[in-house]
Amino acid sequence: MSRNKYAEIGKQLQDARQKKGWTVEDVHLKTQISKRYIMALEAGAEDDLPGEYYVQSIISQYAALVGMDPKRFNKDKEPKSVAEWREEHRPVANRIERDEVRQRPSVLMGLIRQVPWLMAMALVLVIWLLVWGLTSGMSGNAQIKADPKTVVVDHTAKKNVKSVNGKTVKPVDTSDQTDVSENGGNVDDLQVKLGSKVKTASLKVNTTDANSWIMLIDTKKIDAPVWQGSVPAKSSKSFDLEKGHSYTLQVGNVKVTELTINNKSVPNNPKDNQIRNIKLQVK
Repeated sequence: MSRNKYAEIGKQLQDARQKKGWTVEDVHLKTQISKRYIMALEAGAEDDLPGEYYVQSIISQYAALVGMDPKRFNKDKEPKSVAEWREEHRPVANRIERDEVRQRPSVLMGLIRQVPWLMAMALVLVIWLLVWGLTSGMSGNAQIKADPKTVVVDHTAKKNVKSVNGKTVKPVDTSDQTDVSENGGNVDDLQVKLGSKVKTASLKVNTTDANSWIMLIDTKKIDAPVWQGSVPAKSSKSFDLEKGHSYTLQVGNVKVTELTINNKSVPNNPKDNQIRNIKLQVK
């Protein structure tokens, strides 16, 4: 995309923003796009913008916010991996294609037809499991067992120590654990609570069968992102989140991206969006 093309698109977005009476700060707060990128795009300053893949996502978000059709700007610049994914997952268009899908033989049926004795062995195994289950249940019923849910609490101890079937159960130590929860039921506004022994939270980005891209911003250092760039397919990228800091995480190609924090899965957003903005508060 040429410098003049950025200038033309930036001017259209700027005009649309001004018609709504919004400032650059308003667009930044609504989209979490860096203010310097918004100003660079409106000015057509290509040297101050990130890679073309990320610029396309900025244009799409900005256009959608001001009520313009994002496809008029970046449909032809769609990443190849995303275009291939859409082609593979597009709905069946006509009756001929639907019939072809229905007529494809399954792997299981192919094995049964080629190896008849395989089904016979499977049937014998099922019968054996049923007989074993019945006999185990009968022998188990003959024994009298104490209720494993019986809990005895010793109120004389300094701490609330519990005993189950005569065995002492120590209180759960959460000092080395991490809890990821939603603020107000919003899956894109998360609170990360670290135990007293945990100093940092490890954010891990995993991709499946296509490329993705991310931008991680520490709100205390908003002038420059912690990291931004593309994450190749079937790979991962990790970052340390500091306790007491808040972050903004922008994820592209959401459907092929999986996020974890200290091995805890980040909740998925049920909305079918290609781009996701997540707020992270580390405490």
